[in-house]
Amino acid sequence: MSLHQSIKQAQYEAFDQLAVPVTWTQTKAPNATKDISVGFKSLGWRDQQLINAYGIGAKIFTIKVEDVADVVKFDVITLNGEKYTIESVMPAYVGSIHCFHKVIVKGR
Repeated sequence: MSLHQSIKQAQYEAFDQLAVPVTWTQTKAPNATKDISVGFKSLGWRDQQLINAYGIGAKIFTIKVEDVADVVKFDVITLNGEKYTIESVMPAYVGSIHCFHKVIVKGR
């Protein structure tokens, strides 16, 4: 196992301990739905640029690539019955390995 693979595995193990359960829904055909675990962050006072761009109450979700290979704008994440529409998707890498999708959802 390479160093990057070892780091990815360690990140996944830590992620699994801290993740929260959600339902991801694909907006385009075939409209797949999958129960997954995600990292979850509400924006705070240090995130002023993101708050200005996405609004108060915007959130960042982190999704493992192994759980959902292709996340796109307008897919929906449901957390505790509340639906969040994805506005931005950014890849997160360990070396050259794409490990996570970082997605931003708008607030109010």
